[in-house]
Amino acid sequence: MLFFFIILFFLFLIKKSYKMRKIELFLFMFFVCGNLNAKIKSVGYHVLGEHNKKIQYVINNQSPQDWVIDHEENPDRLYVYCEKKNTVVTFLAGNDKFYFKLNDGDTVQFTFVITVEGKKEYAHTEVIGVKSFPNSMSMQEKLYRLGLLWSETKYNFVNMDKISLDWDSLYTAYIPQVMNTKNDYEYYRVLQKFMANLQDGHSEVFTEREWYSTFMDYIPLNIQNFDNRFFITDIRKGINIDSSFVGSEIVEIAGIKTSDYMKDSIFPYISASTSQHLWMQGVYKLQSGIKNTTFKAKVRKRDGRIAQISLLRNGEMTRTASDEYYGKELSEEDKDYQAVRFKWLPDSIAYLEVRAFYPEEFIIKRIYSLQDSIVKAKKLIIDLRRNGGGSTDVAWFLQSYLTKGDYFLNYAWETRINDAVKRANGNWIDEYADYYKSKAYRKEKADTVFIGDTILRFTMPVAILIGKYTLSATEDFLVNLYEVPDRPVLIGEPTGGSTGSPLLIGKTFDEAFARVCTRRICFPYSGKPFVNEGIQPDIFIQQNIDDYLNNKDVVLEKAVEYLQAKE
Repeated sequence: MLFFFIILFFLFLIKKSYKMRKIELFLFMFFVCGNLNAKIKSVGYHVLGEHNKKIQYVINNQSPQDWVIDHEENPDRLYVYCEKKNTVVTFLAGNDKFYFKLNDGDTVQFTFVITVEGKKEYAHTEVIGVKSFPNSMSMQEKLYRLGLLWSETKYNFVNMDKISLDWDSLYTAYIPQVMNTKNDYEYYRVLQKFMANLQDGHSEVFTEREWYSTFMDYIPLNIQNFDNRFFITDIRKGINIDSSFVGSEIVEIAGIKTSDYMKDSIFPYISASTSQHLWMQGVYKLQSGIKNTTFKAKVRKRDGRIAQISLLRNGEMTRTASDEYYGKELSEEDKDYQAVRFKWLPDSIAYLEVRAFYPEEFIIKRIYSLQDSIVKAKKLIIDLRRNGGGSTDVAWFLQSYLTKGDYFLNYAWETRINDAVKRANGNWIDEYADYYKSKAYRKEKADTVFIGDTILRFTMPVAILIGKYTLSATEDFLVNLYEVPDRPVLIGEPTGGSTGSPLLIGKTFDEAFARVCTRRICFPYSGKPFVNEGIQPDIFIQQNIDDYLNNKDVVLEKAVEYLQAKE
């Protein structure tokens, strides 16, 4: 096979924020003839490359990242953090590659030509160099979005009757805070804090703007929460912290007691329905922040000695494919992620782990394919500890296997009612007073869900494992099941306590920047609202730092012990 290289000298038109200028860049691209059916064209400031391979990009010497072409975006856009001059950006497709240098304010434009089933598709692409947070919104836009949040929440947030604050007064207090923000990052932080006052995990402002990940990074170690205490569990080698720090407890952050630091600096920006949901999110928020900012902490090592650590938030910037870590070795199962995993445990106990209720069709087909094996088991463990939710249809499908009759009840629910005429009359007609006070609700009774004939029932003793990462549609499943007589035993920790139907807030669906919960789930038999507490286990047990470091799954062990004692 003939190998050859093409070196193109190409003029890119680079756009600056306030002025236009031309600079010259060398663009190198090489390919294997006959392997990629590749050819290079130049049109204006575009480069056209035809590829049949996965596209990746590399910033300086970091690990390659997959470049996903979004056919609904035009152009696809990549923001690159340019801390120093001449940041090198390289795009790869198989053996082809091209690179260019980028500085703050530069925009490089090119087009990928991709052959899909014999047809050419054009993916226009922009790579933009940035160093400072954007300040893209006018004062009018900032105030409009705050007002939109206030209004949609005031009339649609389902748990407004559960909060004690004055929403109108809070809105007024946040107006000057919004006006004082200097960039988009500060602005969205203020909105996050505003919505966090609702204490609801399905009512929040999104942080993942298109530029967000460009400026954010994490420390090159992992911190986990055990009973609201933070411990270092994994450390990237080569960051001047040795293996003796594994298992250390973080007792202070920036000179402040850890719990106080979290309450003052992290928790006010988190939308969470329960304490366990708040701490679960908080440990991840703590580790990330603006690129290259310093994380300083005092730790207590396993032997009791006190030490200080100081790390830059540059974990992604410095990550490579060959990185090694101190800490617990990942099991082969953890390395090989599967949304649905099945295995046999001793004494003919079947173990079914379902980590997500999405994608809907895939999960349902996967569980259905396992039913013939599962019905042969003497006992069954269903592990939902790492299931953050997805589709309620998957929840129904799984519940069908655990239901003895031909049907089961799906949760009841409540929502707000806004009736302008009744509200207008509510200040003088007592019958409509709740409408005037924005306290009118509609309650829907539980639905009946019938079970298909192809479902093989799981009639053996069943234990379900739950925990703080169990959320949303997975909690819908547990709400439906909780009051059923002779239901499976629940083992583990309380669930996250956040579910409902969120209303997306924005000018359009694609421009949504927040959401607010509009539906309050209720238990199907008692009608009791499910809010601010999570599903409580029948047998409470949680892993501690010693269990974790020793690969001891005490929750699973308790489930096996419980089932082995069953006849």
